[in-house]
Amino acid sequence: MPTALLSKCGKLNKHEHEIVKLHTIYGFKILESVPNERGKFARTVSLFHHERFDGQGYWGVKSSELPPYVGIVSICDVYVALRSARCYKTAWSKEEALAYVQNHAGTQFCPKLVEIFLSMERNGLDYNYVNSV
Repeated sequence: MPTALLSKCGKLNKHEHEIVKLHTIYGFKILESVPNERGKFARTVSLFHHERFDGQGYWGVKSSELPPYVGIVSICDVYVALRSARCYKTAWSKEEALAYVQNHAGTQFCPKLVEIFLSMERNGLDYNYVNSV
């Protein structure tokens, strides 16, 4: 990815957006040598983490046609991006980011996965448990 695009503070034009979309393919290619199910998992997530429940993502694949773990990564990716400051935006509050995820259930995200994510996030996910698995 060109550094100028990654650090651009303004809105991307159509051509720039098409270039940025290629990061999914680059990631897939980098991960081609990873064997077994772990490699398949990583390649699938890399290629499809910007797909949407309604099929309006980067490559037009409905997330319901993909393994659920892709939808989980998609929600987490967006949530972290919203909570992070960028040169073109301030970090959103936890409440704002959770509201965004909830408001996009059924369009951007799988409603069932959103329900689980919100429940875990609002009820305090035990990250120590997750790290021990």
